[in-house]
Amino acid sequence: MKKNFFVIANPASNSGRTESRLSGLRDRLTREGLCNEFHISKNREEPSALALEAAQSGFSTIVSVGGDGTSSQVAHGILMSKRNLKTSLALLPMGTGNDTVRNFGLPQDLDGGISLLSKGTSNYVDAGCAEFNLHGLPRLRYFLNSGSLGISAEIAASINLAKEHRRKTLFRGKAIYLLGLLRGLISAKAFEVTVCLDDVLRFHGPSLFISVANGPYFGGGIKVAPKASVTDGFLQVAVVPNWSKIQLFQAFPAFYTGKYVHDEEVYSSKSHRIFCKSETEVFVELDGETCGKTPVSFRLLPRQILMVSPR
Repeated sequence: MKKNFFVIANPASNSGRTESRLSGLRDRLTREGLCNEFHISKNREEPSALALEAAQSGFSTIVSVGGDGTSSQVAHGILMSKRNLKTSLALLPMGTGNDTVRNFGLPQDLDGGISLLSKGTSNYVDAGCAEFNLHGLPRLRYFLNSGSLGISAEIAASINLAKEHRRKTLFRGKAIYLLGLLRGLISAKAFEVTVCLDDVLRFHGPSLFISVANGPYFGGGIKVAPKASVTDGFLQVAVVPNWSKIQLFQAFPAFYTGKYVHDEEVYSSKSHRIFCKSETEVFVELDGETCGKTPVSFRLLPRQILMVSPR
């Protein structure tokens, strides 16, 4: 198959700053022979549908232009197409958090991403799949970086709301992540939850936050799973107990360094399959997007994404 490129760009990424740069980017990619079709998404979900159509149409490389949410939606579409072992995913980072390129060892700047698109090779990496409830109905969603429930999902909802109303707020970029994190810590409430890893009960009790990570970073640089790797065949799990507000704020720096997992009260392990059931419905977040509610099951998909990577 002739190598060809289908580009999907999210104009709303990086608090809307990306939109003004897309015309120049399209011209540059076309000049360098890295763009056969260029599509600008109209809403948050459209990248998934565009990627699904492109993969089924036989495009060899689908290029995601935007942030973590955009790359996650594009990966979901590729995996839904069932052509994920033949269709490469390439990332051009133009988002705010850019955790995905950190986790997969890719360039964190646009020029580096374009250079990699031109000269890189494709390698198989891990992804994840989550099944949860949405409006009382079962739903399935693929992800690249991580899933979580509890205050992290509330924080994701707060961040996304701030992004949607960015013209009405003074906060931009990284400040939106920090503000969302602080709001989440202040309003944090514990929930009773049962956690099973590979069908074995590992935790039952009150928790503020549960993360299930394929890569180390989420939330704009928070090192939620310091031991996670996108090629090791495992998902890293961390369960934060019902800490007080004082304990949460004291642990704040440790969330960015990953040292919080060493606290004796934090349950940390790795698994291929994770199931979480809470006594009351709790929001579930995947790659920074609030997508549904518990109960939720996560499973690893080893080497199921073909990622354009350094040689």
